[in-house]
Amino acid sequence: MSDFTRNIGSSFRSIVWSVGERAARRQRARRGKPLRVVHAPYNTASLMSHNARAQEKLGIDVDAVCTTFYGASPIQSHDDVKYVEWMYPKHDFPWTGPMRRAVLPRQRWNVLAWLKVIFDQTHFFLRWFTRQIIRLPGMVRAFITRTLMLYHTAKVFGETDIVHWYSGMGVDRWVFDYFRANKTVGLTAWQGCEVRLPDREYQDNPYYRLIGLAPNGVPWETTGASHIMQEFFNEFGWYPLVTVGMAQYVLPQYRDKMYQIFHPVPLPDVPRYPDPHKKHPIVVHAPSAPTIKGTQYVRDAVEFLKGKVDFEYIELFGMQRDEAIEVIANCDVFIDQVLLGDHGMATLEAMSFGKPVLVYIKPSLVEGFPDDLPIINTNPDNIISRLYWMLTDGQARHDFGMASRAYIEKYHDPEKTAARLVEIYQEVLERDGATTGAHTVEPECVRKDT
Repeated sequence: MSDFTRNIGSSFRSIVWSVGERAARRQRARRGKPLRVVHAPYNTASLMSHNARAQEKLGIDVDAVCTTFYGASPIQSHDDVKYVEWMYPKHDFPWTGPMRRAVLPRQRWNVLAWLKVIFDQTHFFLRWFTRQIIRLPGMVRAFITRTLMLYHTAKVFGETDIVHWYSGMGVDRWVFDYFRANKTVGLTAWQGCEVRLPDREYQDNPYYRLIGLAPNGVPWETTGASHIMQEFFNEFGWYPLVTVGMAQYVLPQYRDKMYQIFHPVPLPDVPRYPDPHKKHPIVVHAPSAPTIKGTQYVRDAVEFLKGKVDFEYIELFGMQRDEAIEVIANCDVFIDQVLLGDHGMATLEAMSFGKPVLVYIKPSLVEGFPDDLPIINTNPDNIISRLYWMLTDGQARHDFGMASRAYIEKYHDPEKTAARLVEIYQEVLERDGATTGAHTVEPECVRKDT
């Protein structure tokens, strides 16, 4: 490509970006809030939804924008999340706006809310317009597609103080071009397989080999992929944002930029502690990733205990979120994973209802968690004995359930986690010397976790 062509392309890109940024400025002016945060691009384990909802309550100008790469999983919370196609790297034509927006439970009988959803999903005019453009010659279609991508990237991420990025690089490259050109300030919230270091796992997790040796294990988890991922986001100067379990994978050269947090977990108004006198307890397991979670070992233990103990076993599979949450709320024992060595959001959500949880925390991580973490540490070697104990000791189930709820209230209350994130955002902006917007939030918002 000649310098002339390159300069023309760069100028055109800047013009389209400026148009999108003007739209972003108008939107920010209308909202009139002091700090603007964009959460993108994946709603992994509903974290984007939980964080956005909690931060809105603190008066933050929040947008949660999720690519349709994985679609809208029925098991996730979609509150406050917009699903868009233009960040997805393998599309025929990008369209904007909310492709689908969940109707909140309180709006379930609201006709206007349903009409809004139908309109968002249908896009009568846009679909007609898209069909006309697809019929155009390839170069014309590509020009219009790129123009729309550039515009919507600038409209969403322009005038943003900080980007809260969840996992990986699986979005269109125009998004990263915008971040690079505008020196966008951001945090990368690592979730798991995108930066997990298998070499480390084989050394300090005696059960990880059972995942690696499985026919459908985790071939995408490699040390090289982790290095590439972390180096890529470090080019933008972004900061790693991790939990206790993910901090171990942050490369040494980036540790001084790392921030550690607790994930938010919505607190049910009324916990449902296990009845200590119940003679037919219910055990629930969520096999969302059977190989990684060690589902076969859970099933083997359940099969072994059948006939010896009176209980019911339920697997959460193919359920809508509301249905799955109700099953968890009514159970007496929850089993998450017994191989991976760290708890996930499913563990925390069960604990929020006051349930005892069987999950494997590997030895090297145990001391990193608070001393009052009340999980029953369970692995393939002891799952039968641990599950038998929980099934036959009703008082232990109740006591662990009480401790579980207290732990979530202490460390994972969304108000506390949101306030902590606001502190981190402000510190990152100060470290970067950013000048976009006004980065001051009312002090009482930040004091909520003290």
